[in-house]
Amino acid sequence: MNARTALRTLRMKFLLAAVGAASLAAGLAVAPCFAAGEQALLRSELSQPGKVWVGQRLELSVTLFTTESFTGVPRFDLPKDAGLAMFADDAHPVLGSTTIDGVSYLTKQYSISLFPLRAGALAVPAFQVEFGYKGDAGQDQDATLPTTAATVTVLDVPGADRKLPLVTATDFTLDDRWDPSPDKPAVGDAFTRAIIMRAAGLPGMAMPPLRMEPMDGLAVYARQAQVGTDMARGDFIGKRVESFSLVCQSPGTYTLPELRVQWWNPAVEALRVVTLPPVTLHVAPTPVLDAGSSGGAVRARGARSPWLWATALAVLAVAGAGIAVLRSGKGGQTAQENEKQLFRQFTRAAASQEEAGTMRALSRWFDAAGHPGTILGFIAQFGDAELERQFAALEACLYGRQKESWSGQLLAKGFAAARRNSRRSHAHPARRDALGPLNP
Repeated sequence: MNARTALRTLRMKFLLAAVGAASLAAGLAVAPCFAAGEQALLRSELSQPGKVWVGQRLELSVTLFTTESFTGVPRFDLPKDAGLAMFADDAHPVLGSTTIDGVSYLTKQYSISLFPLRAGALAVPAFQVEFGYKGDAGQDQDATLPTTAATVTVLDVPGADRKLPLVTATDFTLDDRWDPSPDKPAVGDAFTRAIIMRAAGLPGMAMPPLRMEPMDGLAVYARQAQVGTDMARGDFIGKRVESFSLVCQSPGTYTLPELRVQWWNPAVEALRVVTLPPVTLHVAPTPVLDAGSSGGAVRARGARSPWLWATALAVLAVAGAGIAVLRSGKGGQTAQENEKQLFRQFTRAAASQEEAGTMRALSRWFDAAGHPGTILGFIAQFGDAELERQFAALEACLYGRQKESWSGQLLAKGFAAARRNSRRSHAHPARRDALGPLNP
């Protein structure tokens, strides 16, 4: 930057600070009294309604001026930690032209959205705006000019609960969608719950986040929120989608609590609580394995297995003929063989490195083996740190925000060791005295 340009920049900062302060103090959009001949100028104006509520959108208009033409995209050095959420719409400037003191200028007007995060007197700090323009002899020039600081008095929403999320908008909706429908969940099933918020006059990125807490036996994994904003007749139509993956780890009844979001409509000054009702999941045990299916696959719930029908007919025939049923040891042997087969299917699925198939096979073996509690509890009791890491990585691949590296070989090896340890603990329980107490 040469001496001439530096002198111009210094003069521009002085003039714009004085003009901007007077404009904001008066609350009017006053045209700047720029010195004729300056090649690059900036004006900022903050529009304030009569009342400003927590979460309500305010607009800071930043207009750039040049006598030649603009180059590139401006950069707004927006302040942080000022009690305000600030977003710059640098993709949709309003183009125009004007004449100041007989000098013609091209203009670009940008909108900065401000959202007060707390009540009280909040300072809107000045910040730098960098933009490019064509200077003398058509050379590219850069300008760094400040906006004008201001103060906003923000009112707290009357009756609002600080523990609940708050949306300040002229219209608001809250929807709940499940994929698939959780009508008949079973152990090993996974569902995606999408909670969709839409608001008028509010961009998606300014909406509050929502949370879901996991339960013992029902894992919950939060995904990256999806936010977007559409423009309709010059107003924001914001959308935020919070997605959660839920995994049924143990049979039982689980009730997800209701979700409540406060909606303050500044146009009518009314506070409502928009509620999603509670959702109850009755999680059934893992479906029975169909040993007659190809490749050891498991039939979907509700499917009729020919093997099961044949078994049922055989039992009826034996009962009709009056043949005595064998002792329960044979039934125990059948259950044991079924558990072995399920574990072999799990090891084959793990070797294939296919996440969903591995988790399904693991859940079905765990349920058939009759282990109490959850898979995580079983790992903590009979597994090791490496098995815990591998299982956590598998869950992250299926339900987390990003992929994790996991080894099917190490996972199967870890569960095989835990399975042996579990069998030893059941085969050799704590020894009891052969004699009872002498004085019962």
